[in-house]
Amino acid sequence: MKASRFNVYTTRGSAGIVANLYSSAAIKVDKSVVEVLRNNVSADLSAFFSNKKEVLDLLQAKDMLLADEADEDERLARSVQAMQTSREKLNYTIAITMACNFACPYCYQERESQPMDKRVQAATIDYIASQIDETTKKLSICWYGGEPTLAPRIMYDMSEKLMRLAEEHDISYEADIITNGYLLNEEILKQLKKYAVKKMQITIDGSRETHDRRRYLVGKKPTYDTIIRNIALASKMGFSVRVRMNVNKENAHEFEDVKKEIGNLDGVTCYAEILFDASPQQKKEKATHYSNDDAYDQLRQQNEDTLSLAQMMESKRMCGAVCVTGKTIHPKGLIFDCTSDVSEPEKSSGTVFEYLSQNKENAQAPLYDISHMWKNEECKRCAFLPACFGGCPKHYQEEGLLLCTRIKNSLPRKLDEILKEMET
Repeated sequence: MKASRFNVYTTRGSAGIVANLYSSAAIKVDKSVVEVLRNNVSADLSAFFSNKKEVLDLLQAKDMLLADEADEDERLARSVQAMQTSREKLNYTIAITMACNFACPYCYQERESQPMDKRVQAATIDYIASQIDETTKKLSICWYGGEPTLAPRIMYDMSEKLMRLAEEHDISYEADIITNGYLLNEEILKQLKKYAVKKMQITIDGSRETHDRRRYLVGKKPTYDTIIRNIALASKMGFSVRVRMNVNKENAHEFEDVKKEIGNLDGVTCYAEILFDASPQQKKEKATHYSNDDAYDQLRQQNEDTLSLAQMMESKRMCGAVCVTGKTIHPKGLIFDCTSDVSEPEKSSGTVFEYLSQNKENAQAPLYDISHMWKNEECKRCAFLPACFGGCPKHYQEEGLLLCTRIKNSLPRKLDEILKEMET
C-alpha cells in the first residue's frame, strides 16, 4: 500500500490531520499515523495498519491510502476529462452591452454603445438551448458587460426566455450579475429577484477618496456613496453581495477599512482581487501593481485565510475556458472561452450563428488548454493539483505564469488552527 500523493499533513502535539485534495476529505488522526504516511514506505504501512483496521478502512475510503498499483495520475486524468466535457451544469456569461457609465482608468474593455440586438439575443438563446442534453440538470447565467444595468430590458427579456427554456427541459435555473452597482435601485432589484438573480458582484476600490479617484462616472463624478447605499439596499432585499476590491500598492492598506464599512450587512462579503503586472493591460500601471513576489503572496494569503475548511476542501474549480460550457457571449454574438478576452475579437472561438450552423461536436477547439498540469515540474509534484488543475490556463500560455490555487498555503495553516483549537 502507499499514501496518496495528494495528501496534505499537519501535526500538533500528539494529534494530526490528513487532508486529501482528490477526495476533498480531511480527518483527525494520531500523530503516528501522519508520520507513517509521510514516510510512505509500503512495508512500514502494512505493518503499522495490520492491527488498526478501523483507521485503515477510513483512510482507504477517503483515498488517502491506496494500493501499490493505483495510478493516481490516470484517475485524475479521467476526472479532468469528465469535468471538461460535462454538461450537467451549463454556465454562460452574457455581456448584453459593452457600454459603461464609469470611466475607470485601469479598465481594459473597449466601449461600444450598441447593446445586444434582438437577432443576437435570439441566436444566443438558441445556442444555449443547443448545449442542453439528457445529462443537464442546471442552467446558470451571469449577466455581464460593460455595465448590464444600462440595458435592463434586454436582461429581463432574455431571462424570461432562458427561464422558460429551463422549465421546458425540466432543469433548474439560477443567475447572478456583475455590476458596478451605481444604477441599482428598488425597482431594478425587484426585477432581478423576479428573474432569479440572487447573487451579485460589486467593486469598491478602497476608501471614499481612493475609490472616487479610481472608479468614477463618465465626467469624473464620484460614485462611492451611491454604491454603498445600493449595496445596503441589496442586502436589505435579500441579495448575496460579493464586494470585490481591486488591490494594488496604492490602496492595499485600505482593504480592512472596506471590510469594516460593509461588515455589518447581511449577506455581504468582501474579497481582494490583487492586481499584478502579468497581463498587457496591467503592465501599463506597473509602478503601482504587484509583481508575482512575496508582497503579492502575502496580500493574497490575507485574503484567502478567511475561507472556512469546508470552503477550502470544496474549492475545486475547473476553468470554464477549457470546458465545453463556461463560455462568454459578446453583444455581437462572439463566443469567448475566457471572459477576460471579451474585448479582443481575435480570441473569439466563433459566433453563436456559426455554432448553430455546425455540429457541436465539431465546433472550434478551445483557445486554452491545461496540458501543462501534466508537464510542468512544479505541477507534477504538487499535492494540490486536483484543486487547481495547473491554475489559470490563460496566464500560463500567454505569460508562462503559474497562478497556484488559493489554498496552497492557507490550508496547512487552517488545519493547524483547528488542531490548536482542539487543544483548548
